[in-house]
Amino acid sequence: MVWWKNIFENGREFLFYGFLVLIIFFADILLFQRELISNIFWDQNYKEQRFSVTDGELFQFKLNNGKLIAQSNDPNITFGNVNVRIGRISFVCKNSIPGAVGQVFYRKTNEPFSESHSIIYETNSNLNNKILDFPAVQAVESLRFDLTNLENDRVVCREFVINPHSPINFNLKGLVLRLTIYVCFLFFAVLMDAECNPTKTFLSGSDDF
Repeated sequence: MVWWKNIFENGREFLFYGFLVLIIFFADILLFQRELISNIFWDQNYKEQRFSVTDGELFQFKLNNGKLIAQSNDPNITFGNVNVRIGRISFVCKNSIPGAVGQVFYRKTNEPFSESHSIIYETNSNLNNKILDFPAVQAVESLRFDLTNLENDRVVCREFVINPHSPINFNLKGLVLRLTIYVCFLFFAVLMDAECNPTKTFLSGSDDF
């Protein structure tokens, strides 16, 4: 009676190929789905917060029909009492005057805003989602957005987001292609194993009792 030996041997093969599939699957995630892992980590460690223009304190900006009109060349909007660890921010804004330059300042409690703790960015005349990464994740008490450096510039902003999640670009065609390659690789491995071990007995052909 050797049928149980065939089951044991084939079972080990199934476990081996199953383990190989798992390794390939996790390797695929690490190589091609890093945004997914990043988002999971980001969700668990960094709190996303959303603000609108009405949530901030305006300085030398006049709000008129949803537009921020610059009253000088150094207007800003400040969001205080943020009190969260920040790694990146995003905001959706557009400027009426091309060539304007913006700057985001961040500070801890009881610290002044300074150039060394700021990020300079180029504005856009089209409604654009701007994403700015901080040099390092750090505790922030207040954020100040200098949305323009040009007087009479009209700025429209939809929202300001602290610790926004990275968008996941899911490529179905790429996934199907990679899975096809993996299946072909496993099929080739099984054929090579069968050629190297021609005396192997499969479960369906085991009649020896």
